[in-house]
Amino acid sequence: MHGFADRRSQKGSELMLVQLFLRLAQQAAQQAARQAASFVGGTLRSGANDIRLYVRTNPWSVTVLSFLGGLVLMSSFIGLFWLPGILNPLAYILQFYQAFFGFLICMIDGPASTRFPMTNAKVLQHASFLANNYSRALFYLFIACWEGSQNRWWDWAIGWYFAAIAVLYVAVQLVQRDQSRDLSAPLATS
Repeated sequence: MHGFADRRSQKGSELMLVQLFLRLAQQAAQQAARQAASFVGGTLRSGANDIRLYVRTNPWSVTVLSFLGGLVLMSSFIGLFWLPGILNPLAYILQFYQAFFGFLICMIDGPASTRFPMTNAKVLQHASFLANNYSRALFYLFIACWEGSQNRWWDWAIGWYFAAIAVLYVAVQLVQRDQSRDLSAPLATS
């Protein structure tokens, strides 16, 4: 009888040790998770501060990225000279709009905006939605969705490129708003 009681006592001790080990392992896992969350949170805050500082000190870089995207869209103009493209008139018209939107972007964000101020003023007069960073971000988001929904991989890449530009324009607007507390902050090009 003592042998049975000893084994039962031994199994009980083993069970208690396993439970203790599991409790300690759970506490260690929780502590590691808290430390990891704290590290990730600190890294994200630091990264957000770095981006905010970069955008604040270099708002023109967003316009350079936008200008380069406009040049890529303007390359669609070449597709207008591909005569078999006329067989698919909607795709042909799409090529025209891509080139036209690329031209608009280049006129607003490129060197032409300072070299040809009358043309820039005309573009802003007729496409006034490009006059502030929020509506411009929505326009770039539209282009991103439009490009990203096409079947070719480069259109998909262009779509994500313009989505990133849209996010950057919103960031510029938020930084400028924080600086001036004025909702009608100037464009990133100012």
